[in-house]
Amino acid sequence: MKDLIQTNSTVKDCLKNGLDYDYKLLSNWRHLADQLKDPAVPQEVKEACESGTIHSPTLEVLGRPDICIKPVQELMDKLNGNGLNRRCDVHLQLSNGIPEADRSKSIEDVLLDKVDLMDKIAIKLDLPKTRVTKNWKYFARLLGIKNDELDLIERGNNPAEQLLQHVYRTLPPEKKSAGEFRRIIMGFDNRPDLKTFVTDLRIENNNDSRPLISIIQPDSKEMREVTYLLNKSTGGIKNWRTLAREWELDYSVYDTFDPPSRPSPTGTLLDWMCINSHVSVEVFLNILDEKMKRYDIKDELEKIIQN
Repeated sequence: MKDLIQTNSTVKDCLKNGLDYDYKLLSNWRHLADQLKDPAVPQEVKEACESGTIHSPTLEVLGRPDICIKPVQELMDKLNGNGLNRRCDVHLQLSNGIPEADRSKSIEDVLLDKVDLMDKIAIKLDLPKTRVTKNWKYFARLLGIKNDELDLIERGNNPAEQLLQHVYRTLPPEKKSAGEFRRIIMGFDNRPDLKTFVTDLRIENNNDSRPLISIIQPDSKEMREVTYLLNKSTGGIKNWRTLAREWELDYSVYDTFDPPSRPSPTGTLLDWMCINSHVSVEVFLNILDEKMKRYDIKDELEKIIQN
């Protein structure tokens, strides 16, 4: 397999495009790493891969608070645009997966919990755009997401979430209480949206000693909403960086939460494999097929090999 990867760059690109992202159900580079034996992938290599892993941009877009409130029909209409802008394949998946009577309901109410359908949509829209095929970024723009926010999603960065996770892990209890969070946010004079968010969470005074993590939990609707608000960066508004400074974090720490680029985790894994593994093409394809159930990538690889 390593000879094929080293002599045909299309093979590596195919695997990176298909295995880099985190999905709800679909296997990715982690599952491939677990299946490689004799030798097994060292833990330090897996950790290096982990640092580059990002969520599917399509899933990130559809889960945003400003997007998931839109009706499913609006998403379908954007996908079923004119000429080269159409993604009839994705539109058909939605048509087959969502009854017509439900399409006037919100993406949040109808689509987000259909994790299998979400993954099927994402693996199509996450692929790089081509001359004739639009991807997630084009349709996200049609749905109203601004370019600076698209760039953040494309880089796979969610600095506000990184900040909160760091705070949850490292700060003393009094620094990461709900009341302390309220005190800081209420001092953001140009962020009425964040103040409303805090009020809606029923954090009513600065002495609230509840742990913030008990109110804004990882992977929750509240986490998605607050990170969406804190990641805004236009017009000099106070955002996640301001919050980091108020928490008295070192710049050298919080600046790493928004890196300009990330290494491909699959690329890192394949580089290790080319040096250390002697797995055959047949065994590799079998892993994709029987072990990982990634028939889409197996089929694409077989086409590349045949050509």
